[in-house]
Amino acid sequence: MPGINVNTDELAAGRGHHHAIAGSIGGSAGLLRAAASSIAESAGHSGAMAAGADFGTVWEGALAGNAEALRRTGDNLAAAAHAYRETDEGQMRT
Repeated sequence: MPGINVNTDELAAGRGHHHAIAGSIGGSAGLLRAAASSIAESAGHSGAMAAGADFGTVWEGALAGNAEALRRTGDNLAAAAHAYRETDEGQMRT
């Protein structure tokens, strides 16, 4: 059976990349909510204000959810790198 070659350093580095992107998306979520609130407040109509605020809340939640998924994916990459290293170190070499 052929071996599997995995660059565990690159795999582990994926965690940092994913966390950085998740941080940017999370920051964008807050900015989007603030912008939607500002627009809603300037609408001058209670229905438009409520719709604008709801829009900001929904998009903030969606972006925050995506950011969390990216963070967890990055954590999974680091866990996979650890598992590959552990498996490789435990192998009997011939």
